[in-house]
Amino acid sequence: MDQQREEIALIQVVPLSYDVTIDVTCLEKNNASEEILFGQLLYKFEVKISTNTILLNGKELIIGKVRLLNEERKEVLKEGSNQIKLEFNNESNVTQFIFDSEINIGIYILEIEYSCKFRQDLMGCYGCNFNNKDGQSKRMCVTQFEAAWARAAFPCVDQPNAKAVFTVHIIHPPSLTALSNMPISSVDIGIGEDNKWTKTNFISSPKMSTYLVAWVVGEFEFVSGSCYDGKLPVRVYTLPGQSQFANFARDIAVETIEFLSNFTQIPIPLPKMDLIAIPDFQAGAMENWGLITFNETSLLADENISTTYQLQNIGSTISHELVHQWAGNLVTPFWWDDLWLNEGFATFLGNYVIDKLHPSWNRSLIYQSWDRNNAFSIDEIEEATHPIEVKVLRAVDADDIFDFIGEDRFKQGFTNYLMKHEYSNASSTDLWEALAESSENKELSDLMKSWTQQAGFPLIKKKKIKNQIIHNFNGLN
Repeated sequence: MDQQREEIALIQVVPLSYDVTIDVTCLEKNNASEEILFGQLLYKFEVKISTNTILLNGKELIIGKVRLLNEERKEVLKEGSNQIKLEFNNESNVTQFIFDSEINIGIYILEIEYSCKFRQDLMGCYGCNFNNKDGQSKRMCVTQFEAAWARAAFPCVDQPNAKAVFTVHIIHPPSLTALSNMPISSVDIGIGEDNKWTKTNFISSPKMSTYLVAWVVGEFEFVSGSCYDGKLPVRVYTLPGQSQFANFARDIAVETIEFLSNFTQIPIPLPKMDLIAIPDFQAGAMENWGLITFNETSLLADENISTTYQLQNIGSTISHELVHQWAGNLVTPFWWDDLWLNEGFATFLGNYVIDKLHPSWNRSLIYQSWDRNNAFSIDEIEEATHPIEVKVLRAVDADDIFDFIGEDRFKQGFTNYLMKHEYSNASSTDLWEALAESSENKELSDLMKSWTQQAGFPLIKKKKIKNQIIHNFNGLN
């Protein structure tokens, strides 16, 4: 995502929901060169100011039929009659849907048929190989949408401040299982011209950003656990023959969710939590809401032979991604220049949780030495140092806030921040205001700007005046 905010303005038109049906029956061919996704999107939006243009992000999508419907799903305009024209900007990945007349204030639905090839770069919607229970090589599909790759799988306003509700439907071979952010609402069998496909339908999501949408289609095994006295099912999915290595991850996930729910006083606002190991995955993990994807080595472990270091890393990665279910998913940075609100707090709180649950691991010492020294090693190089309010992972700054205002006040301020901005977006200023209120420290906001908006690290001066020691912290006494 461009840091200059090449965004779609949300003044005239506001996204409300996406009802997206994807057809991945191409997986049946077991041929990477023939993998094409066919999609149908119902994009519901509200027009705040009359307009004749709707903007959506799309990357390497082939747009087919387009219709504009009113809220009752009655046709208003259609593309085939020249009432709707399309213009593409490949540089900004923006498609303009231009109408021959203005549409008035109200709620509308843009119905779009489209297609796209599975990607080969482990971004967007991509395919990868796996071995089924008989040892045969098969194909599956996976998504990775952060930061701006949802647009490569369906047309959307692909930016973090454009939250909406998502309803996903997946048409797939009956031999495969489809997973998404939310639980399954129904399964239709005998779909398609030959009555041979299965359609898995999922319940609608809470309001969330496009980069958190996810689906995975393949053959899986799983182990189960639960939180909240059985009210929240927790599953760890693996490829066939690997579920015996998922028990450690399940146990860590369950205890982390329970701890964080108590810490924030906010239960996860989802009806399930799935973690899944992916054979070809570029990152260590991705915090998709309700369907967290992991590289296999970041999730699976044989507790009989895995080293303590390996188990610690798996535990920390799981905890990190689960923190995101609150800090990042429930409350999302308004734009990517506040990404540290996601990554900094996930790293800090993830290690904090593991240290509380498994004190013998001494994760706090490892975290302090590794992250702090790594941050300082960057800051000491003039060409490398930069403010934190850009795309960086300086969790050490969150640690210093925690120490400065105290654990109880930090917890209260963080909870207030989450509650105030849930299902919405926030900035660094919003967090500082919540922590300043809970800590009763009016100078906190100004103090923290010296951490996040300046390169390097703050300068602390100490002097003694008439037997009184005065600390000067970047100009604040």
